[in-house]
Amino acid sequence: MDSVFLLGASVRAFIFQAVQAGKIVQATDLFRDFDSQHWLLNSEQFLNTVSCLSQFDPRSIPSGFTVVPLGGVVHRIELMNQLQKFSQIAATWNPQLSSYPTIPELAKQGIISKTKIKKSLTKDDPTSNWLFKRTYSTGGLSVRIANQQDLDQSLNDPLGHFERYQEGDSIAATFATFRQQQSFETRLIGVTQQLVGCPEVNASRFQYCGSIGPFVFDFDRTLEFLGQRIGETSCFHGVWGLDAVVSRGQVVPVDVNPRPTASSELFQSCFADLSQTIPNLLALHLAIHHREFGPREFHAAIDSVRSKLQEFKNAKVILFNDKLDRQIPFDTWSKLASWFRPDFFTNVEFEGWSLADIPPCPGQSDDFLTLPSSAPILTICLRTKDEDPQKKLVDLADKIYQFINSK
Repeated sequence: MDSVFLLGASVRAFIFQAVQAGKIVQATDLFRDFDSQHWLLNSEQFLNTVSCLSQFDPRSIPSGFTVVPLGGVVHRIELMNQLQKFSQIAATWNPQLSSYPTIPELAKQGIISKTKIKKSLTKDDPTSNWLFKRTYSTGGLSVRIANQQDLDQSLNDPLGHFERYQEGDSIAATFATFRQQQSFETRLIGVTQQLVGCPEVNASRFQYCGSIGPFVFDFDRTLEFLGQRIGETSCFHGVWGLDAVVSRGQVVPVDVNPRPTASSELFQSCFADLSQTIPNLLALHLAIHHREFGPREFHAAIDSVRSKLQEFKNAKVILFNDKLDRQIPFDTWSKLASWFRPDFFTNVEFEGWSLADIPPCPGQSDDFLTLPSSAPILTICLRTKDEDPQKKLVDLADKIYQFINSK
């Protein structure tokens, strides 16, 4: 049985996957999700949370644990270098990965069009046609339509750049790269539709707020080519992701994630035919890292997962608080939990739900939870054969907001 330390700001989905794979688990989690603690308290595994990643000390990781860097930490080069001294780093992070192929780097290498990326704009460039992004953004929170202030400050921001704004559908492609000596193989596992900026769940314009899928995609061959090129120019070894926009019949990459991503739990039902040792994407990530199989077994595992892509549509959505701080009685959450029962929707198998336990705020009492403005409230995951799972999620979100706002 492996011992894993999941290091990230929000690792709920990965805690569940690690427990399901029979791992001994410790984790950081900024929100201390109620269901994460429930899973671990009712198993042989255990959970150690820290309220803020800036307080995390790499020396606190027990010996023998494999560290899996996830969202919120994988870009912190100094922290990753410190971790090398104390523990084994899982899969997509190794000593050579001091930098990875960011979108500006891909443009320099000619993998994506250089005309879509600029370090700075001139006064002749209409700012409404460009997005200002920081290279290491989280959930789209640093993305915005460029403004005059960005033009003035961009040259002084080493992590800032401009990307041409693309109207289209947001997608996330999940890949796995297997390395052996000087050779490597990169396979596309599947694609999910990204929910971005949905006003129904109070998400800001470019904020990630959920996913639908996985499914076979019309542009799979294009994505496979991109995956091979990125895998060739990186040190990736394990599961990683590529975010893109499908615009005017083209796939335009917008972000590279050198780690398993938030879409991972949507692939859960695709692992049914694999052995119990690889029940999900995190387990596959670790199996690649520990070289538990060779190239033939690697391809067989990916083929098995891809054969299941069309059977179900899985969906998840993140609900955010609105622009106002509010105090909610704690018993509201237990009442809300009672909603989730098998007959809540027809033709829907309920998969799970997550309630983010927001860190204490000034003025919080023992009987109330203070929800800061725009903070995540909970995540809902559904498995369905319905053709429009997003509508079901939005309808459910509306009911939950009505319930919370009535308290």
